Amino acid sequence: MVGLALYERGDPTKAELFFRAAATTGDSDAMHNLGLLLDERGHLEEAERWYRASADTDHAAAMNDLANLLTARGDLVEAERWYRAAADTGHTIAMNNLANLLAERRDVMEAEWLYRAAVASGEANAMYNLGVLQDQRGDPVEAERLYLAAADTGDADAMVNLGSLLQDRGDLEEAERWYRAAADTGHAGAMRNLEVLLRGRGSP
Repeated sequence: MVGLALYERGDPTKAELFFRAAATTGDSDAMHNLGLLLDERGHLEEAERWYRASADTDHAAAMNDLANLLTARGDLVEAERWYRAAADTGHTIAMNNLANLLAERRDVMEAEWLYRAAVASGEANAMYNLGVLQDQRGDPVEAERLYLAAADTGDADAMVNLGSLLQDRGDLEEAERWYRAAADTGHAGAMRNLEVLLRGRGSP
């Protein structure tokens, strides 16, 4: 798509012209991309309109992004409906987002089921979130396995949580390695944890 190529090349103004032209013909990808561009600019009302138009064609990513927009403004009932619609198509990011929403309202069993379904498809955010859930339940073994899987994809939060688990069980060398890996991404929490660990060992 020409519009997408222009956007990726750093020309959102021209990209918008192509997105609009294609969107008016009913192109669901163009509608979604136009919604994303407008969302980034803070034009939320028009972004929502295009997300809805694309979502109404069963465009899973548009459903998910519409749900994200609705979640941000606190419309959780409708957000859940759109997350579910996207998740039902197999959209793993929507599965993870729906699970987050359910976990926040303490519907942990369904949240876990969704996280596991997303993890099975390789969704890194779901690996981390399921790891947090298992950590909170007092299952450090599975939490560590999930944090490690997410950390191996480059998830800095997972690196930090993995480092904390390792530090708690006294594996300071490995904890330091993961804190350093996360700190190298600019993660402030990792830098603080690394500083505390090094000070505790008497390192300058």
